[in-house]
Amino acid sequence: MSSRTLLILFVALVVVAGIAFILNRQGENNAAEPTPTPAPTPDTRQFLEGVDMGMVSTLELADENAGLSVIYLREPDGGWFQTQPTQTLVISQTVNSNVSGLLNMTSRRTLAEGENPLSAYGLETPGRTIVIVAGREDGTKIRHTFFIGNETPAGGAYYLQKQGLSGIYIVPNFTIDNLFEMLTDPPVAKPILPIIDTLPLTGTLPITP
Repeated sequence: MSSRTLLILFVALVVVAGIAFILNRQGENNAAEPTPTPAPTPDTRQFLEGVDMGMVSTLELADENAGLSVIYLREPDGGWFQTQPTQTLVISQTVNSNVSGLLNMTSRRTLAEGENPLSAYGLETPGRTIVIVAGREDGTKIRHTFFIGNETPAGGAYYLQKQGLSGIYIVPNFTIDNLFEMLTDPPVAKPILPIIDTLPLTGTLPITP
């Protein structure tokens, strides 16, 4: 066999080996490339889904740490009044706004109940409680009780438990803060004091016997 033939065979062998190497590397890259997975969606929950304002009859707020509690009742005509600690009419628009925030509140994230001890969330003996009493079509009333824990390390949210549900929920703090503000600053209409104009007395009148 001539040297020319050997050279051609050697070149062909190198080309075939190079093609095989390239194809093998491509196969390895394709096998190593991870399959894209969709981004996880937050495990959100609307706690009072299906409950509207017309079904709500009572709002109870309690802060055991501060020794404060209040109960608001909603009349059939939509007006609110406070029954405890004193009986008085309140600004219904303010209460409606804060209760609507609770009705529409959804969790930002859900944690497994056994992931950490409840004390890590401030929920072992929660000091703050929210209760909403809402009626149903059959005339019965349901108490929805929420236990409020600590603020999250990142801020802007609280840990929360709802009676009857498993799991620890992270909820926005503005909804909770607006409700508990009614403990320290009840939405009671401030009386308008009358304006009394006074005129200075000038001059004197002689007194005659």
